[in-house]
Amino acid sequence: MKYKAFPIAIIICLSACNNQTVNNFAVLDENSAVFLYQQKCSLCHALPHPKRHKAKEWPVLVESMQLRMAERNFSVLSETEYKAILDYLVTNAR
Repeated sequence: MKYKAFPIAIIICLSACNNQTVNNFAVLDENSAVFLYQQKCSLCHALPHPKRHKAKEWPVLVESMQLRMAERNFSVLSETEYKAILDYLVTNAR
């Protein structure tokens, strides 16, 4: 009898979890900066946590990634994507 309640308990617990995560990053709607960061930056490398670098380091790093994307004929970030990702990284830096 107790085993019949177990699947129901699992479903209840999972349905209570609204926030999804991927590699310790929150997954938000596709227009969010976190989503853009996950989708665009993970094409070439594992995602560093925003706290891996200081706020003043992120602009240089993001610009260098933009240049590497262009060199490799990848679609570069639009101005809106670039700003959203950079704002996210700077805001959450160490």
